[in-house]
Amino acid sequence: MLLAKSKLSELLRGVGHYPRWEVVHRLSTVLDIPNWPLYRLWRQAALDIGKTKEWIERSSEGASATTGSAPHHRSNTVPSGS
Repeated sequence: MLLAKSKLSELLRGVGHYPRWEVVHRLSTVLDIPNWPLYRLWRQAALDIGKTKEWIERSSEGASATTGSAPHHRSNTVPSGS
């Protein structure tokens, strides 16, 4: 699924709502950025701005994350915890 230009613009400008992981994940895939380190940063930033762990888990459902540094080594789910 492609990202809408308006959503991509909002994400890059840092305005609006904090993006769900699925949006960031799709962008990182298109840009070939390893997902796992980005997921850790995204999760910590969400906690820093007051998002609950439940919101983070709901936002992460169904999206995959990289578990290693190789961009093609992807697991089926986002790791819980950490």
